[in-house]
Amino acid sequence: MRPELNTPSKPAIIATLAWITAFIAEHGYSPTYREIALGLDLTSPTMAQTYVRVLAAAGLLSVAAGSKARSIRRVAP
Repeated sequence: MRPELNTPSKPAIIATLAWITAFIAEHGYSPTYREIALGLDLTSPTMAQTYVRVLAAAGLLSVAAGSKARSIRRVAP
C-alpha cells in the first residue's frame, strides 16, 4: 500500500510540531496557518492546516472547532 501523495512526511510533521511549540513559547499564543506556512517555508496555509490536522489526529495538538483564529493548542504528553 503506497502513502497518499499529499500526506506529509514524518520529519515534516516533527518539524511542524517543534516549530509550533517554539512559536507558542516565544509569543504566548498560537500561530495562524499562514504563520506556520511562512515559518516552515510551505507553499500555502492549506498545507500547514494539513500538517496540523495530522498532529491533531495523533493527539499531539488540539484545534478548536470552526475557524477560530489562533486556536491551536499543544497537548501535554
